[in-house]
Amino acid sequence: MEKDLLLKQYLSDNDRYADLINGYVFEGKQVIDAQKLEVMDTQNKIWRPASLYRRRKKNIRPGYRDLIRRAAMGINFAVVGIENQEAVDYLMPLRVISYDVAEYERQAAIIKKEVRKKKGINKEEFLSGFEKTSRLYPCITIVLFYGEKWDGCSISAVG
Repeated sequence: MEKDLLLKQYLSDNDRYADLINGYVFEGKQVIDAQKLEVMDTQNKIWRPASLYRRRKKNIRPGYRDLIRRAAMGINFAVVGIENQEAVDYLMPLRVISYDVAEYERQAAIIKKEVRKKKGINKEEFLSGFEKTSRLYPCITIVLFYGEKWDGCSISAVG
């Protein structure tokens, strides 16, 4: 737990955060500018199916990411989260996907609120709360494992 807190503190520096993203995601290209990183709320609502966890009436619970930033990429943005992991978590891919889905749902809710206020939209746009031109920012999560040996599942878009 102490290592997790130290790593979180270390990576809270935007220069280090940007270096990690540029080094890992963009293979060393300087795409992310540390000055343009925005800190985001680490708490989000995560839906957990009752079949995977204890049965509960509420399947939505707060989830906490270790670190998350909104990164400017030209005229667009991306949401980049970092998870520090010392122990093997065999459901890590599911946990990461849950965080990313929660972020997409958060973005969609904001867009939906704005779209529903507009006049002159068609019924499909009103019902979905999403215009044909609406866009969600991509969400990337990097897991940093610093334990002895990872023998769990992995998902990777890099390499």
